[in-house]
Amino acid sequence: MQALNNKQVVKASLACLASIFVLGTTSQVNHGGEFLFSPVSVNAQTVSPEDQAQKILGQLVELYPETPLPNHILTAQSPEFLSAATTGQEKDGKFKILYYATENPIDLDDTKVNNLQPLASFEKVTYPDKNQAQEAVNQVIDPNGQEIDLGYGIIGYQNGGAGSRFTYWQEGNWALGVRTPNMENAEFIELPYQVVTYLEEHLLPAPRDKGQISLDEGAASDLGVNQIIWQEDNIVYSISHVDPMAAIIMATSITEAAE
Repeated sequence: MQALNNKQVVKASLACLASIFVLGTTSQVNHGGEFLFSPVSVNAQTVSPEDQAQKILGQLVELYPETPLPNHILTAQSPEFLSAATTGQEKDGKFKILYYATENPIDLDDTKVNNLQPLASFEKVTYPDKNQAQEAVNQVIDPNGQEIDLGYGIIGYQNGGAGSRFTYWQEGNWALGVRTPNMENAEFIELPYQVVTYLEEHLLPAPRDKGQISLDEGAASDLGVNQIIWQEDNIVYSISHVDPMAAIIMATSITEAAE
């Protein structure tokens, strides 16, 4: 999957560790005219971010086979190796995955990630009934404010306050909201247009009945502020990412075949 030119491109990161054993001639012993060669163990690391990503993503599919999972998590600016930590087998309709971008390949659920900051997350929560799931989505629809044309026939509503500008719009069962910090002489807010343009070519999961996307252009290091959450009957799925556009790409990768 390739993002549009003015979008942040998210790439899947990767690599696998292999051990190769070869016979060497460094240890030759002459026993009755016969040379016996002692094997020499050589560890070789094949640095393949693609293989690492496929390994981690494949293990997650095996762990949660009933749930479609995202397959694009990393960004062009993050370290290239993908790792993840999980809450283990799904229990009572719940599980959570934390995704990490690392400088070196790290196995799934390795304690090495304990001191690292996650790049993204994916969570499934099952509620007792549909109404409680709908409340958890907490959809926000705000048709007030100045109308703006976001393209493709989509009208947004923009208002400001407390040093920020907010843009709200709807696409199907999805409600979307973007917060942008006020900047001096800023007349154009780019992210809402990027999101609308990207979603013309890439599909979000279809919520039943409600979905909410909340993005923040001003808090790139905070995992919780960029959230995509949607309902399927009494089940709620949510995605968080430190990068707002990467959160969108991560969510749409659920509906697309893994590369």
